[in-house]
Amino acid sequence: MGFWWVQVGIAVVAAIVSFFIHEQKKRLKLHRIPGPAPLPVIGNLHMLGKRPYRTIYDLQKTYGSIMRLWLGSQPAVVVSSPELIKEVLKDKDLQLAERPRGAVSRYVAYDLQGLSWAPYGEDWIHARKLCMRELLSPTRLRQFQEVRREDMLQYGLQPILDAAAQGTTVDVRTIVKRYLYTDMARMMMHKSKVDAKTVIALEDIGRAVVHLVVAFNLEDYFPIFRPLDLQGYKKTTKKVMKKYDDFVSKIIAEHRDRANGTAVKEDDKDFVDVLLSVPGIKSQPLSESALKNIILDIFASSADSISEAIEWAMCELLRHPEIMKKARVELSMVVGSDRLVEESDIPQLPYIYNIIKETLRFHSGSGLTVRVAREDVQIGGYEVPAGTFIFVAQWAVSRDPRYWERADEFDPDRFVKAPKDVHGISSFEFIPFGSGRRMCVGIHLGVIGTVLGLAQIIHCFEWELPNGEKPEDIDMDEDPGFTLPKLIPLNLLATPRLPPQVFQAYSLNV
Repeated sequence: MGFWWVQVGIAVVAAIVSFFIHEQKKRLKLHRIPGPAPLPVIGNLHMLGKRPYRTIYDLQKTYGSIMRLWLGSQPAVVVSSPELIKEVLKDKDLQLAERPRGAVSRYVAYDLQGLSWAPYGEDWIHARKLCMRELLSPTRLRQFQEVRREDMLQYGLQPILDAAAQGTTVDVRTIVKRYLYTDMARMMMHKSKVDAKTVIALEDIGRAVVHLVVAFNLEDYFPIFRPLDLQGYKKTTKKVMKKYDDFVSKIIAEHRDRANGTAVKEDDKDFVDVLLSVPGIKSQPLSESALKNIILDIFASSADSISEAIEWAMCELLRHPEIMKKARVELSMVVGSDRLVEESDIPQLPYIYNIIKETLRFHSGSGLTVRVAREDVQIGGYEVPAGTFIFVAQWAVSRDPRYWERADEFDPDRFVKAPKDVHGISSFEFIPFGSGRRMCVGIHLGVIGTVLGLAQIIHCFEWELPNGEKPEDIDMDEDPGFTLPKLIPLNLLATPRLPPQVFQAYSLNV
C-alpha cells in the first residue's frame, strides 16, 4: 500500500515538473518576440487601460509590428501591419482558426455551438456554410427586401418625422437600432408584424450578451479563479440566457406547429423555417442548441454594428459639410426629390458607399480581433506556441500613416484614388468585416444596412445640433467595447427636406 502511494506521488511530481518545463519553454519562445517587460502575476494587463487598441497603437511604435504581451498567465502576440495580418488571416488561417473561449462564452454559446465560439471543426464549418448559403446570401436577403423597406419606413423614417413635427431631438443610434432589431425579428420569426415588446426584449438581451462577452473578466486571464465566479458574470450570463432560451424556444415551437402537416413555401420561409428545414451534419437535423446559437449570433452582432457605423458617419458629415454636399449631389442625380432611396439604388451610390468605407476605417468597428493558435506556428519569423492569443490590431493599422495618406483625416475620396473592397481578400490594411475562415458572415447585410440607412436619412432630412451647438464641438470619443460605439449618443434635430407628398406617397404621416 505504501509503495503504491509513493508511485502516485512520483507521478504527480513528474506531471507538475513537466508542466512547468513546458511553460518555461513557451515563455522562452515568446521572449524572443519584442515586447514590454511583464510584471509578476499580472503580466502587461496594467498597461492596456480602458482602450487597449489605442495603447497597442502607441506600443507598436516602440516594439514594432509584431509584439509579445502577457495578459495575466495568458500569452499573446499582437500584429499591426498589413503583411503580418495577411500572414495571420490568410497564409496561416487554418493554424489560427480558433477563437478564445472566455469564462462566459460556454453559457452564451450553448456549450460552444454555432458560429462565434464553436471550435474549428466539422460542426463549425457546417454552421458557417449554412449561414452563408441559406440565411445571409444575396438571394435570401433579396427575398426579404420588401420587409426591410417596410421597417425602414415605419420604424426608421416615421419616428424621425414625428420628432421633427414635435421639435424634439432624434437619438440617431437608437432609432436606427430599433428599426434594425424589428427588421431582424421579422426575418427571423415571420414576415408579419412584430410587436414593440418583442423587439425591446430582443434588444435588451442582445445588449446584455454583448456586454457580458466583452467585459473584463479575471477568469479569462487567471484560470485559477474560474470555479469562484468572483465578478458574478457567470451567474448573470445564466439569467440572461434563461430569458433568451425561454423566448426563442417558444418561437421555434410555433414554427414547428406551423409546419406540421403543411410544407412552408420557399418564398414564405423566414430564418427559423430555413434552420428547421436544412439538414445538419451527416443529414441529421440541426440540433436545437445550435439553431438557437446561430439566431443569437446574428441578432447580437448585426444591429449594433450597423447603427453605430451610421451614427459615426453622421458625426463626420456634420463636421465636414462639403462631404455632405457631395453625397446629396449624388443622391439628387440618382434618386431625385420625388421619391425615397431604394435598395436598387445602392450600386449607383458609390460616393455614399465610400463614406461608409471611410467611416469603417476611421472608426474601426472592432479595435482588435483575436484568434488562438491551434498548434505551434511561425509568425513574422518567430515561433509562437499553441494556445497563444493572436491579436490583429485593426484600429492601429487603420490610423497608421505608413499605410494611409493623411491617416488622421476623414476623407472618403481616398477610396476613389485607391479603391479597396471590404471583403478582406487583397487589402489587409482595410478589413472592416475581418478576413479568412472567421470573417463576418453578415457582410452583405452589413453593406445594405449601412449604405441604405445613411443614404435614406441624409436624403430625407436636414440635420442640425440642438441648442446652438457647433459641429466642431461634437464629442468624438468612443466607448470601448465590442464595436467601439460613440461614447455620447448623437442627438440631432431633423427637418424634412423632401416635399410632404413624397412621404405621404409611402403612407408616412408628415
